[in-house]
Amino acid sequence: MPSKRPDIFPEFEKPQRVFLPKPMPGDPEMPDEELEESVKRTAPGDPDPEQKPGEPPEEPEKPAEPGQPEPERKTDIPSIPE
Repeated sequence: MPSKRPDIFPEFEKPQRVFLPKPMPGDPEMPDEELEESVKRTAPGDPDPEQKPGEPPEEPEKPAEPGQPEPERKTDIPSIPE
């Protein structure tokens, strides 16, 4: 629907799509910002971005070495009383 106030909201023609020129030989490569951001989010030692605040971080399970007995599971964990 055309504007009833052309002085405030003028109708513009469809903008032309602008393409960047292709890089020339010898031009420096542009850094991949998405790759850099993904590395920042997953760098070792950084907190998990999906972890809720106030919760202890989950420790990755260490694979058992062959020949070692399986560690005993703690069964004395108290349960919440009903």
